[in-house]
Amino acid sequence: MYYHYTSVLNFKNIICNKQLFLSDLEMMNDPQEIEVAIGLLSQIIKDNFNHEEYLNNLYTEFLEHSISRKNVISKEELHEIIVDKNMFEEFLKYLLKECSIYILSLSSSNDYLPMWNYYSQTSGISFSIDLDSLISDINKDEKYCDFCIGKRDVMYTNNFDKDIIGKELESIILDYAYIVNYFVKGVSDKKWTINDESEKLHELCSKIIFLEQENISTLFKEKNFKARLSRFADLIFLFSSIKEETYMYENEVRVIAFTYQNETKSEIENITICSSHTYPFFRKYIEIPFSQKYIRDITLAPVIKNIPIKEEKIISSLEFFLNKFGGVQKNIDINISKHETRW
Repeated sequence: MYYHYTSVLNFKNIICNKQLFLSDLEMMNDPQEIEVAIGLLSQIIKDNFNHEEYLNNLYTEFLEHSISRKNVISKEELHEIIVDKNMFEEFLKYLLKECSIYILSLSSSNDYLPMWNYYSQTSGISFSIDLDSLISDINKDEKYCDFCIGKRDVMYTNNFDKDIIGKELESIILDYAYIVNYFVKGVSDKKWTINDESEKLHELCSKIIFLEQENISTLFKEKNFKARLSRFADLIFLFSSIKEETYMYENEVRVIAFTYQNETKSEIENITICSSHTYPFFRKYIEIPFSQKYIRDITLAPVIKNIPIKEEKIISSLEFFLNKFGGVQKNIDINISKHETRW
């Protein structure tokens, strides 16, 4: 189960409006995390490619899945594309620029004092979410058909398993290499060289991946486009879920929703004013449908013990609120934090 820590006022709005907000990834409270993620992934790729055995094995697999072995980029060109010219890293940055990525942050820890201290110092609620059911229902909603939505545990820089991530990146790099090969050596009308403008090449690559599905059979032997697309979705999920070890105490799990550039996303995207310690600013977000049927239990923040009202009265009032405004009649366990607070 996964837990969302928020203020009492935000919880009221979630229940009454029957919506959860996912915020723009690039405007979260740790704006450097994208740069950290891309830097880590790029370094893993470069370290692997600089091992001759790894490069040989990867290139052998590349040849096995290429349409023609007579007209393919060489092993040296593959190294140049991925490492020397940093084209895969630039492709990551291009995807980030062209994709709208939204995040809902949860924690795998319930009634966790560090989370109360940060998110709910004056008032707060933590509620568990049946995330698998929620994501399954959203993916069935036609309104979100242009969005890819899933969940992923956040990885922190101090316990980053480079071998596992390297293996995950390997299949994505191969898919990227097939597409680049299509434009450099393949059957594309426009032949590109490795020295051509990379951003234009990345624009073509991303359109092939996300938009021109009918052309996919000319790029790959197997015609399972969804499997290929899911790997690039995994890539976006991957670099959207890496954070500095400073935030490890959060035990964060993220709901990640993204869409490639399209006309319909503007119908779902919205804007709000976000308060900060320095200056209010506008931040984009998307709404996803939510109701208390996805909630399994609720925990009230430790500070509520300082209120001179009986705990059972506080709990019964919250139950009344859920029954009146929740829209779904169900029994939800409500507890008060086991932690004590300092005055």
